[in-house]
Amino acid sequence: MNYLRGIFFLGYFFAAGFYGSIIILILGKKRSAALDVFSRYSQYALNMAKINIKLDGAEHLPSNGFVAVHNETSWPDIIALQATLYNNYVDHAAVASQYGMIPFMKAACKAAGILLVPRGNRAGVDKVLNELVEYLKGGERVVFGGEGRLSGIDGVMRFKQGSALLAIRSGKPLIPIAFHGGQLLMPLQSCALIPGTIRIRFGAPIVSEGLSDKDARMLVDQAQAAVSKLYKALSEEK
Repeated sequence: MNYLRGIFFLGYFFAAGFYGSIIILILGKKRSAALDVFSRYSQYALNMAKINIKLDGAEHLPSNGFVAVHNETSWPDIIALQATLYNNYVDHAAVASQYGMIPFMKAACKAAGILLVPRGNRAGVDKVLNELVEYLKGGERVVFGGEGRLSGIDGVMRFKQGSALLAIRSGKPLIPIAFHGGQLLMPLQSCALIPGTIRIRFGAPIVSEGLSDKDARMLVDQAQAAVSKLYKALSEEK
């Protein structure tokens, strides 16, 4: 039963991405409305899998733009992020370019303000960072994965520097976010899924003012440590 639940969960999520993209393009939805389409279909997937979301720490969020950097252990974490953060807490996201392989997804992501990050393509990554920096300077909110991929562990892997570069170049703070539960409900190496709860916790802002690109490693290490601390606290609260 758990294997069937997991297969249906992921199958629905990717199929919904396809159909949602068609809806976005046919109806010509603007950024916020297009982002809401992805959010709603992600929530439907969580509902069917009987996965609940418990979020706290939103009082830490500044009102004039920030870079939210997070861990991601397995697929339920990503789907919970889209269902919960899109529009409610963030205006733009960066996801792996592989999402663009789903028919119509590339154009729909562009409409929704979701940028596709081409791994292994430095020029392409720089272009994405530059675009996100402009959004941030305009006071918008961006979410960026710290590890750059699903970790598949019950913990937090080493963060890449992308989120720190965004914060430094825009002068906006980094907001650490811990996602806890994805790997426990559906291990990345397995299709088996059990119902349960994904915990999302926002941490205190980490300032980037006065820093330059050469400080990116130091800043992102601070963010990783903050996410690890939040994750450990959530693990102990189970």
